[in-house]
Amino acid sequence: MEREFTKEGRMMSILEFIKKQLKYRYEITEIQCLDEIHGEPELVVVPFDRHCSMDKVIGKIRESGGHYSSIILLEEDQKQMDLVVGNFQKNGLDLIYIREDTCGTQSFTRLDFERLW
Repeated sequence: MEREFTKEGRMMSILEFIKKQLKYRYEITEIQCLDEIHGEPELVVVPFDRHCSMDKVIGKIRESGGHYSSIILLEEDQKQMDLVVGNFQKNGLDLIYIREDTCGTQSFTRLDFERLW
């Protein structure tokens, strides 16, 4: 019998996997998820949620003071990629990296942005 995971459960294991990748790629130590920000992390990881206001997410990222942000789109959310990229770029967050990857059997896309202003 196959075990079924909720979207939140899948995202949690993906987030740990991605945090390891990000530490290596950017050689930084202070990585926090958007919903648990305290202080000023160098990089903010944002699990995409199509039900959350894009302006609210961008506002939280900008308030955090992070130099980088990494948006995680699960396979079922990848149709939203153009919307995410467009909204982030018009708010001073420049797309610097895209990577399609898998964690276990879950496919996802990681979009990394650098804060310009």
